[in-house]
Amino acid sequence: MAEMRVMAVGVESGAARPVLLLQEAGGDHRLLPVWIGVAEANAITVEQHHVSLPRPMTHQLIGDVVDALGRRVEQVRIIEIRDNIFYAELILDQKTKVSALRGSRTRHTSLTAVIRCLRPSGMNATTRPPRWRRCQLRELGPGCLFRHARRGFGATERRLNAANTYMYVFDGGRDVLLGGLMRYMAERCGAWQVGDDPTGGEVEFRIFIPDGPDPGIASIRVAGSFQGWDFPGGLPLARQPHPEGTLWTARTGRLDAGFYEYKYAVDFDDGHPRIVSDPCTRYGGFDNDNAAVVVGGSPRAANVVRPLAHGRRTLQDLNVYELMIDDFTSEYRAARAPLDAVVDRLDYLRDLGFNAILFMPWTAWSGNHPDWGYAPFQYFSVEARYAHDLLAPAEKLSWLKRLISECHDRDIHVIMDGVFNHVSVDFPYKALYRDPTVCPYTSQVFGGYFPGLQDLDFDQQCTRDLIRDVCHYWIDTFGIDGIRFDNTVNFYVAGNIHGLPELLADVRSVVDPEFSTTLEHLDLTAVEVTEATGATSFWDNSLYGLTFGALWDGRMDQRLLNALNNRRWLRPADKLPTLYLTNHDHSNVAWQAGARANAGAIGGWFKTQPYAIALFTSTAVPLVPNGQEFGEDHFLPEDDQNTGRRVIPRPLRWKLSEDRIGAALRHLYGTLGRLRLEHPALRSAQMYPEVWEEWQTQFSPVGVGVDVARQAAVYHRWATLPGGEVENVVVALNFSDAEQWLSVPFPLDGGWTDLLGQQTFDVTGNRRELPVPSNWGRILRRD
Repeated sequence: MAEMRVMAVGVESGAARPVLLLQEAGGDHRLLPVWIGVAEANAITVEQHHVSLPRPMTHQLIGDVVDALGRRVEQVRIIEIRDNIFYAELILDQKTKVSALRGSRTRHTSLTAVIRCLRPSGMNATTRPPRWRRCQLRELGPGCLFRHARRGFGATERRLNAANTYMYVFDGGRDVLLGGLMRYMAERCGAWQVGDDPTGGEVEFRIFIPDGPDPGIASIRVAGSFQGWDFPGGLPLARQPHPEGTLWTARTGRLDAGFYEYKYAVDFDDGHPRIVSDPCTRYGGFDNDNAAVVVGGSPRAANVVRPLAHGRRTLQDLNVYELMIDDFTSEYRAARAPLDAVVDRLDYLRDLGFNAILFMPWTAWSGNHPDWGYAPFQYFSVEARYAHDLLAPAEKLSWLKRLISECHDRDIHVIMDGVFNHVSVDFPYKALYRDPTVCPYTSQVFGGYFPGLQDLDFDQQCTRDLIRDVCHYWIDTFGIDGIRFDNTVNFYVAGNIHGLPELLADVRSVVDPEFSTTLEHLDLTAVEVTEATGATSFWDNSLYGLTFGALWDGRMDQRLLNALNNRRWLRPADKLPTLYLTNHDHSNVAWQAGARANAGAIGGWFKTQPYAIALFTSTAVPLVPNGQEFGEDHFLPEDDQNTGRRVIPRPLRWKLSEDRIGAALRHLYGTLGRLRLEHPALRSAQMYPEVWEEWQTQFSPVGVGVDVARQAAVYHRWATLPGGEVENVVVALNFSDAEQWLSVPFPLDGGWTDLLGQQTFDVTGNRRELPVPSNWGRILRRD
């Protein structure tokens, strides 16, 4: 009996059926293909990716039972093929056998179970997990594992392309495809200058059409500003085969340095023409959703993104600032590129204690109007309005690279907002198909559906390859430090590796542990999904909801502590939630504070102060949307009833940061931001009381918790420092309009300094009566 190893999961190219490839551990390294079902393929891939699921699958339950009984799976033996069904038996220690020949027809569960049971010793946890369908062979070297495949089981190896895609043809003509992923940027899809001549050069255009439904294309021509927009006389693209589909390519003559817009004229085989933009362009045009290309401009060597000055910090060490590029710079940028103008305020953000910026989407959207960017049109392109400088029209991507470098010089992490569940209804790939409804990227809804947008189908390999390459492009080319994954509820399907789990596993396989992957998973399953995938954080609406409700009703309630200590729900120490008082989806918190009195920030800005203190002393990552730090008070309708009044420009009014309200809030947020960075106790997972039941509306007998009647809260934070000492912090908050004297318990006697007011209080008998000003708080640290 030959010992076999699980090498990969492939796809039978003709029937698109999953195949498990086993390889002989010694001898001639022969192959054994085992045709399996989709469910079994998913289950095996779950184990290969080290993904845990909210509910155990059959093979996981078997493994857990074996572990609980103190037993060990030593082998799985394939012992018979009957009616084209492979039967196996499990061999446990002490020579115990569990056979599938007793009537069971679940012939693949045992193979999956052994992967689960042998993982600690049979898989190297530090090795990149093999990607679904295609990548293990490339990582192991061209053909090295299959050099003897022509013997034994009758498999013939055929290399298909330079990207290490292999076809293995077995006896009977059945073949299995393994190897290459479609790499859109590595294969220079879109439009690229040939060479690096800053004075000019040729441009090559490349369009990729994946295997699958016939798009019905008869011919493609490219026209644009480089030739007078003459579509009838456009440059024809030549069709050529590609291992994953078809490529259409063309090359211009020499063009002078400049910025050129273009589109494709597609003629379909039914005689109908269509003008189509480029789905893979790296530059967006200014009119009619044109694509664009830059010839010349600054050399690549001058646009290398510099790394963070002192390296990436862990997620718990970050204070995050959410920034909308257009609104942030609108008031002061003049004719400059908004991306360039952001640099002017980086020192301001650093001095406030923010060491991470979450940029709302910078990828191109459809149309010339201002937008938030949550309906992607061209994934590899920076939105044209963000990268356009009237005085330097040939500089585009360099503005973003410079911005990221300037952030990194100041040790500010750059987090990209990635929208991968859906695209614009005008997504260019759809228009490349005679019948747009058969476009494989978008033909079916995967998971949930977001009304008014075009869902992406993650059951299609082409979609998975595209979004994977999008992530790699921004990670590799621009050196970003994290990704926020928008609307993940709609592309996570429990038990299905496709969609979010696979994408996160792939991203995590190419980044360091400090790279942040945050989910906007606004659902009760957020904790389970974060734990079961490669996510490091999730957006938690609890403090936002509590804050907005309390500011409207004038009454904070007992749910506060559970919102502030939401990290306790996550078991892995390197994962924690993200909290906020509001975000880009909602009105400014200062507006809400005075909304009931119809006074906005002027009537209630001070009421937001204890909530800000609570945010920065919670166990979560604090997030502050732009303008909150000085009391910007725009209203934003939660439902604009399709009027378009929700997604509109709301420029920051920077003069507000200098008035008495803005100056007071800016001082508070700057103090809180710096304190959190300076004191490990404010970044730790430790909080007392750890649990606060919602029936508890008064302080506990010890004197901690929430007192709803008094509108006050008291809790303890601490952290063990590298030298073994413990840093202790006690937080006392007053949400009422009157000063409160609180009997505050302390873990130690001695001097305690209020870090907000720099007052020192002597504590004896582990308790002290303290005055807490109205709508304020104290952060007390043991001297």
